[in-house]
Amino acid sequence: MRHEAGCILRIVEMHPLYVTGKVTDSAGLMKYLSSNIAKKDVERFEKVAAQARAETALAIKNLEAAREDAEMARNKAEHMEKVAREAISAVEGLEVESSLQQMKISDLEARIKDGEARYQIEATNAGRDSSVATLSTPDTLVAVNENVIVRGSACTVLVMADGTQRHMKTSTFDRDGSITRKAKELIGSRIRTTCWDPIGNPGKWSRQGYFRNIYETR
Repeated sequence: MRHEAGCILRIVEMHPLYVTGKVTDSAGLMKYLSSNIAKKDVERFEKVAAQARAETALAIKNLEAAREDAEMARNKAEHMEKVAREAISAVEGLEVESSLQQMKISDLEARIKDGEARYQIEATNAGRDSSVATLSTPDTLVAVNENVIVRGSACTVLVMADGTQRHMKTSTFDRDGSITRKAKELIGSRIRTTCWDPIGNPGKWSRQGYFRNIYETR
């Protein structure tokens, strides 16, 4: 123990702090060493803490950036989904519209075909009466006016898109009103009318605006 104490004393005497009077004995040296070690631990802790704070701040910043990227990706995905749904809806709508249009076309073609068959029957009947069932030029039917007096007789009058009119004496040619009803159903459609002209006098009645029957056309 005495030898160790002597060594510590000699170390103290040789230490610069002893020379400057800051440490004068072994007890002072021990106090200094304890204080100095504690200070270094504090500095090292503060350095570690500062690094930890910096790393934490960077991690938070990276996390916020990741959240922003995720939000942008989510918004983009939602937008793309919305666009896709709208596109699908539009396509489906077009398909439905196309299907309905095709059905309308098919229905029109069927009605026209039926009308052509009925016209052939009318043309045959007209021939038996020494007449020709003259077909008018296709035009859109705008209006149907009933009980219009034309040349002293009550007539059904067809008003066409080109401004011309065609009339039929109902008491003679439409006693049951079926042709007038059919004409009303075709308002807004393109139609052709027939007029029975004498075989030897083409256009005699058709040029005067008479009509006998009505057919839907393209």
